This record gives sequence, structure tokens and C-alpha cells, in this order.
Amino acid sequence: MKRTSVSIGIPAYNEEANIKQLLTLLLFQSASDFTLEKIYVVSDGSTDKTAAEVAKIKDPRIYFSDDKKRLGKSARLNEILKLNTSDVLILMDADVVFNDNNLLSKLIKQVDFTTIGIAAINACPLPPNTFFERVLDTSVSMVKDIAQRWNNGNNYLSFKGCFLALSGKYASTVRLPKQLTNNDAYLYFAAKKAGFGAVFVNDCYVYYKSPITLGDHIKQSSRFQQSKDELQKYFSKKELSYAPQKSLVLLSMGRMFVKQPIPFLAYLGIHAIAKLRMQKLTNPTWRIASSTKQKIALTH
Repeated sequence: MKRTSVSIGIPAYNEEANIKQLLTLLLFQSASDFTLEKIYVVSDGSTDKTAAEVAKIKDPRIYFSDDKKRLGKSARLNEILKLNTSDVLILMDADVVFNDNNLLSKLIKQVDFTTIGIAAINACPLPPNTFFERVLDTSVSMVKDIAQRWNNGNNYLSFKGCFLALSGKYASTVRLPKQLTNNDAYLYFAAKKAGFGAVFVNDCYVYYKSPITLGDHIKQSSRFQQSKDELQKYFSKKELSYAPQKSLVLLSMGRMFVKQPIPFLAYLGIHAIAKLRMQKLTNPTWRIASSTKQKIALTH
């Protein structure tokens, strides 16, 4: 029986703090259920030591590209999509971490990529070190609660761009608009529009670092706040299942208020400030949230 071939694509912009660690974790994955063919690392005009950190990992499966230009994540994802020849292409952010040597095997075992076009896993913030991070985590928990109760997790809220797995067939056909900022939701809705199945895998986890400053949070949240308007350019109202039921949202808010009243109320204030100070995004090379690029430790 033919083993499933897997490649991994990582668009990278100034990822010197974490890219070496991520590559090491990927190369040490147990591959009893698949063959790891390539890891594509495509630099988006990095000005730090990303290239030097990648070069420290000596493995012929690592492909590194750096044209010194800043084009944005969508353009770099398109490069990776064109390069792929594997049965499954996993798109990952460079600033994530995981502690499961069987992460990819679990995913491959549970998803039939002959019928499924796109799969997502649990993307969770690392444990908070500050009250501000705890406040933001309250929002993340609430959104995850909504996502998991809305159509059994099969909705765009579950599909986070830090880790998405695409079938080779879908990867060969989809291309992102160059000016696009909301890549993850676009890939989800484009898969559904093209007739591919989508699935959320609940028992696989990756972790990321939350912003630790209000300014960085505003940079991130600005992309999400403008997401619906952006996606309406490419999908009809029928294709764009964007809003969960209001009752579901209100119940989740109520549960979070009972569970963590002070962080929840604090987040409502932060959310209001973020909406007032929302940055208008006119191109895909947005300002990064630098506090999320710091060195992240392995989870336990």
C-alpha cells in the first residue's frame, strides 16, 4: 500500500527566534504512517538571521528560498502551493510549538485526504505569563467554545492559519489573491466552494504565543475585524457562512463571564479600544506583532 506523502510549507518573516526549533521538531516526528518529503521555508524578505538559523539544520528535505523581497504571506503561500507535489501539504506558521512526536501521524490517520480538501487542528495560546495575556486567552477560549459548538467544529473559526493541512489536489488548484490578509478563512471557504470536504481534528494541538501589549493585539485584531468585508469580494452570501447563531454567542459569553468574570470584563474593554483604534489594512505586508515572535519554549 502506498504511503501518504507529506510536505510542509512555512512562510517566514523574521523568524530567527523559533524557526530552528520548529524544523527540529518536524524532523523528529514519528513517520510510521507517512513519508515526509519536503519542508519548504520561504522567507518573505526577512531582515534578521532567519536564513542562518535554517542553514544550521542539515537535512536534504529542507528547501529554503529567499528573494529578499517583502511581498506578504499570501504571495509566499502561493509559492509553496506551486512547489508542492505531495499527497498532503501542511501550512504552518514559524512561531508555533508542539510536544507530540506523533502529531502528524495522528492527523494523517484520522483524515481521508482523498475526499477532504482541508483539515484543521486545535491551535491554543501558550499559558499566560501576564494579566493581559490572561485577558486575551479569555477571548480565545470563548471563540473556541463557539467554534466547537457550531456545526461540530466544521466552520471557519476552527481553521487557524498557524496550522492547516491541505490535500494535494486542493493545493494544486487553489491560489490566494495577492492582496489578501485573511488567508485561513479564505482557504476554508475556497475549499467548500470547490466542493472539497473540511474537517476539524480535535485531539491534535499546536501552541502559539499571544501578544503581550495592546499595540500588538490591535495589529492582530485589525486583520480579523476587516475579514468579512474582505472575504465578501470573493464569496457570495450563500458561500460565506460567517456568523454563528446569536444565541450560541450569547451563551458562550455567559459561560465565560461566570467562569472568569474579571478577565472577561477586561477583554470587553480591550475589544472596544481595539475597534476604535483599528488599523486600516491596504496591503498584505502588515506590521507584525513583535511580541509574538519572541522565543517560545516547548510545552509540557
